Amino acid sequence: MKQGRKAVKICLACLLFILLTGCQQEKTVQEQQIPVPEEYQLEDPSIPDWKRGTKKKEKKEKKAKPKETFDPMKISKGDLEKNFEEVMKHVTICGKKVSFPLTLKKLGKGFTIKKSSYQPKGNDVMADLYYKEEKIAELWIDNGKKGNIKEKTISYINFGAMRNSDFEFNICGVNLETPWDHIYELWGKNENGIFYKNGNKKSGRSITLSGTVDGCPYWIKLFYRK
Repeated sequence: MKQGRKAVKICLACLLFILLTGCQQEKTVQEQQIPVPEEYQLEDPSIPDWKRGTKKKEKKEKKAKPKETFDPMKISKGDLEKNFEEVMKHVTICGKKVSFPLTLKKLGKGFTIKKSSYQPKGNDVMADLYYKEEKIAELWIDNGKKGNIKEKTISYINFGAMRNSDFEFNICGVNLETPWDHIYELWGKNENGIFYKNGNKKSGRSITLSGTVDGCPYWIKLFYRK
């Protein structure tokens, strides 16, 4: 009798175990079938289940900052002096962009000089600038009689007398073929056509436009002393 009761208990225990195991398996299957939103899915299936559910961090695209460019039209009338140094970064001679203070070494290949017949007292030098054997400007070279003249500062360069020359020259978009009316729109009118750095005559730096040929400047002179 006792053995029969024991057998019944064993049978009931086995049945309960089977039922519980089946429920657990059904629950596991249901959990696996639950769809995971795309933003929580991981591309690599080998990643352990416990890591699933971690939201992927969206990569922020770094937008490249546009390069700042200088627009000569932004110069308000009569305001060129305040932008003098910026304007002097946009000087092109014979297709080559140059920087100031200017030297013969910076001008590079193709440029040569010939000393003028008249030379000032002291160590400075007056010379004519040539590009590929064609005269394009007149120069004043500080302390050019001492040391290597190619490394000396060109404190004065004058374009204009050689206007029939076929060379390229412009300063911030202005050249010997730019009508005066357009120059006034860009830079404004100034006394005697001279634009000094910071409006100061003692600064030793200026742009001078003078004369008129067919409504355009005859001379453009650049002074740039240290």
